[in-house]
Amino acid sequence: MFVIEYDFNIKEEELSQLSLDEFEGEYGGILYGQLLIQVNEQRFGSCDPDAPDPIRDFFEAPIIAWLGLLCEVVIMKQDHPYVALNSMDEVFLWFEFLDIDDDVLHVALLLVDREYTSNRYLVTEQINQISQCLWKEEIKKQELIDEILLKTEKLVNYLETVNPVIINSRSMQGLLKKYDIVKSVI
Repeated sequence: MFVIEYDFNIKEEELSQLSLDEFEGEYGGILYGQLLIQVNEQRFGSCDPDAPDPIRDFFEAPIIAWLGLLCEVVIMKQDHPYVALNSMDEVFLWFEFLDIDDDVLHVALLLVDREYTSNRYLVTEQINQISQCLWKEEIKKQELIDEILLKTEKLVNYLETVNPVIINSRSMQGLLKKYDIVKSVI
């Protein structure tokens, strides 16, 4: 099982009133919020839509960027048996996606050595400088693909309802291009 949950920090009313220039300028084209990635019973992050505002504001996962990077994982998996994704918030935490066979992959959360450096969020060279494997789970590749597509579609549908001009932002256009590529590879 692969599950993505997210909930934005910005209130729907505020989001609905943003112009494209405000979203790209003041917000940097970023929608921050809570993010949970669950692989079987293992969890990374958290998402509680009922959390009070002070707690909600503490979480600053860039949701559009996360969905874009997860789309890139799927795209890169077409040519690479190994892809690792940096967790963005924790420089030493990496998700590892490793093919077991054509239909199944291992997903692991790794704590890498402090000596390990990469200026990229995605790598296809296996990380060998691992301090600890926090967890490792086996999932079907299709579960990963389906969930990324579903949650990207959910985001697009939400924005089309609340404020369709945001769909025209550079960040959303970039995500939509990756989404289209993922749809074409399945």
